[in-house]
Amino acid sequence: MTEQPHNPWIITWRNIARYLNVSEKTARNYQKKYNLPVITEFGHFVRVLKVELDEFIIRYNQSAKRAKLDYLEKNKQSDELNSDK
Repeated sequence: MTEQPHNPWIITWRNIARYLNVSEKTARNYQKKYNLPVITEFGHFVRVLKVELDEFIIRYNQSAKRAKLDYLEKNKQSDELNSDK
């Protein structure tokens, strides 16, 4: 049995969504809202390099953590102000 060569590409929204563990609709929204690095060809064929998708996941998770920390810090300050009254 011959070994298949390593394919660096993920092709189709279905496979991209599976890789991200989200629905196809959510994957498409990630492209619009968060600049998911997909390449669109002929208006409807999509593909993305696995390494770029991995980098996107890291950036997305970091920004989500940062937003959560900012939210918690803001609420902590708000609670402190309200408790002083």
